[in-house]
Amino acid sequence: MSFNFDELLNQGKDAADLVTQNKREINEVLTNLKESISRFLELDIKFMEQTQYEDDKPSVYRVATMFEPRKKTGYSYILIENEETGVSKTLMTIKRSSEGYPIKVVHDKNHYSADNQSEFAQAVGSVVSNSQTHLMFRGFKRSVEEKRQQTLDADKS
Repeated sequence: MSFNFDELLNQGKDAADLVTQNKREINEVLTNLKESISRFLELDIKFMEQTQYEDDKPSVYRVATMFEPRKKTGYSYILIENEETGVSKTLMTIKRSSEGYPIKVVHDKNHYSADNQSEFAQAVGSVVSNSQTHLMFRGFKRSVEEKRQQTLDADKS
């Protein structure tokens, strides 16, 4: 009996190519978003992705349970950070799929599911056009400026 795996191998290759394309599209949206926010705030920023855990608590409480294994939720926080000052704030939460899409975006109590680049960009657009996001941006920029001033004052001493 002979087996021919050529078709299955080609299907797997095509699926892997699609995953690579999906991840590239997602990264393109996030890169464009980072650049836009950086221009808007007139600050150098970077995005950090941080794993969300079921028991996300202030660090004081984590000390008491630090030997217990933490359970991942599957979501990641997307934070904006100013490297110069170390100031960071959470922008949104996302849940990535191993296939790239669907990708889920969570901001406050709003949940968006995106099956392609256009829908993902639209979901992220809803986050950055939200009034609460802009209040966070103001606080972030103010914190960066205060930290810079503290550094300047410390250097003068």
